[in-house]
Amino acid sequence: MNKKSWQHKITVMMAVFAGSSIFPLLSSVAAQEDPKEIIQDLRGLSLEQLLEVRIDDIASVARKSQKITETAAAAFVITREDIRRAGITSIPEALRMAPGVQVARLDSSTWAVSIRGLNGRFSSKLLVLIDGRSVYSPTSSGTYWNRINTVMADLERIEIVRGPGGTLWGANAVNGVINIITRHSQDTQGAMLSTSLGQGGEKGSLSARYGGELGDSGTYRFYAKTSTFNGSVDALNAKQKDDWRMQTGGFRADWKNDEKDAFNMQAEVYHSILNSPPLQRPDIVDRNHHNGFFLSGRWQHDLENGNTILQSYFEREKRTEFNLTDSRRIWDIDFQHRFQRGEKQEYVWGLAYRYITDHLVSPPGGAVNYNPPKRQDNLFSAFIQGEWILIPEHWWLTLGTKFEHNDYTGLEVQPSARLLWRPFDKHQLWTSVSRAVHTPSRSNSDLDVSSVQQGMRISVKGNPDLNSEALLAYELGYRYHPSKRFFLDTTVFYNDYKHLIIADIQFSPFPPPPTLNQHFTNDMKGSGQGFELAGQWQIAKSWKLITSYTYLDMRLQALNPSLSSQESKAGKTPQHQLNLRSLWNPAKNWEIDSSIYYVDKLTESNTSAYTRVDLRLGWKPHQNLSVSIGGRNLFDPHHAEFGQETGSTIITQEIPRTWYIQVQYQH
Repeated sequence: MNKKSWQHKITVMMAVFAGSSIFPLLSSVAAQEDPKEIIQDLRGLSLEQLLEVRIDDIASVARKSQKITETAAAAFVITREDIRRAGITSIPEALRMAPGVQVARLDSSTWAVSIRGLNGRFSSKLLVLIDGRSVYSPTSSGTYWNRINTVMADLERIEIVRGPGGTLWGANAVNGVINIITRHSQDTQGAMLSTSLGQGGEKGSLSARYGGELGDSGTYRFYAKTSTFNGSVDALNAKQKDDWRMQTGGFRADWKNDEKDAFNMQAEVYHSILNSPPLQRPDIVDRNHHNGFFLSGRWQHDLENGNTILQSYFEREKRTEFNLTDSRRIWDIDFQHRFQRGEKQEYVWGLAYRYITDHLVSPPGGAVNYNPPKRQDNLFSAFIQGEWILIPEHWWLTLGTKFEHNDYTGLEVQPSARLLWRPFDKHQLWTSVSRAVHTPSRSNSDLDVSSVQQGMRISVKGNPDLNSEALLAYELGYRYHPSKRFFLDTTVFYNDYKHLIIADIQFSPFPPPPTLNQHFTNDMKGSGQGFELAGQWQIAKSWKLITSYTYLDMRLQALNPSLSSQESKAGKTPQHQLNLRSLWNPAKNWEIDSSIYYVDKLTESNTSAYTRVDLRLGWKPHQNLSVSIGGRNLFDPHHAEFGQETGSTIITQEIPRTWYIQVQYQH
């Protein structure tokens, strides 16, 4: 595409978005003869009549519910309303709305998601939780996003904490924490049926849920969801054979036996079939089967000056792919106790234990092996954190640390210090210094690959003597919330990385065949510095704008000259990202929502920058029925979002334009 046509496309996209955004303002002006009457009309509205700029609660910063303005951390919340009005049908797509988060879709079923850089199919420095349960894979050091098939209407919110979270959440919460929180079963009573049909990336989905009461003090819900996705396309817009489907079913129950004790139980089972052509033969189809289940329980006991929480879960997962079968069982138990001492001190401490057993086997003659194929790992941890009110209403200090022992690197310590200052009402300044670590994965330690491709032998060896990757992060933030109609949140940060794990690649021509040897080392360091901005503005009673901008300068430095080519991996994250969303209620029971996303180029893979425009029209003809139609990536038939990763078996494809219609009935 030449420069002139690209500029023309950008102009058209901006014009359409501006039109969908400015029209509500013109409509409100046209409805009044005098602009002064508009101001007077707004002043007369109650808070309930406004699409308020709300300050959301967040629980992932300090393991307790608090307002974002009360935290000394870079935090953002994607609400249930944000997800609904974006027409989102998957968790990673929803994360595009958050500042500091890079989301790139590699093919129909694979996403790369990271916070503050170092992105990849398996982003090892990001911890993802669902209701406090980790979905981080110890085999690959990352998250399989295609295993998360949540009923979107059952989501309460998605909490994103940018920056280290190791003090409270442990290893691998290096660059950030994403906590996906589902709704209390009391809020999902009755029946719900939702369906979505699409053309392009999404073929369709069907969700069903029923909630009821358990005696006088409990509630429950059962749910099921099936989703089918079309394949991606290549650069010539030819359809690829990577379509997939997934089924999920489960339940949640909540109850209280008195005013002090609350219980929660959840269970879920899932199965998916993914068509994934092997890298060497994109013309054939290889079917990968993934299945698993989990069972979790949570008990909270309120005390006179605090509470105790005990949470435990068991999980079983099996992933059968063309080159490996990965079977795993995890049992996890976590205890925490929060209490106050006087009016100016609050403490929280906790203990946790996790047991992991796995079995990784390759089919006969397969190239991917693990040594040993079976392994058992134990993880012990303890943390303590204190919060002190230094000057009431003005200064707060938080200090904490986590001690964690794993079977790969032994004892790890992850401390943090945070300071919050409120110089004036509606203004908050905060700063923090934190340390976090990422422990080596099963693949980093035990992988053993030997194959011949196009006359060359490929050998990849794990390294059981690796150290943990370490981050020392410095953050400074400012928030401004002058009214219910405006909110501004800014953060600057500097990340200093040590002992980064990298593949040392050596070529040996003799003896034949030529051999490409790879083994993992800690011979890389790096830094990341940047700026993040998030804002909301309630322009009129029926119109709100939400925006965010992210700037990131990522740099890597090899400690061994032979690894200098690996420094380019810093270019796997865009330097600039921008999104702007418009939410407009033009009339009763009608919604028009639009969004524009700009993502800068990826220099490491020569992936071009792209601009994506989404549009949605929503209608609620009855209090129990809602209908919406929309499109994603309206002005581009397809675009690439990520480059091919070295050693990956996934063929990176392009993401097509998508049209959809959604219908939801609730009774």
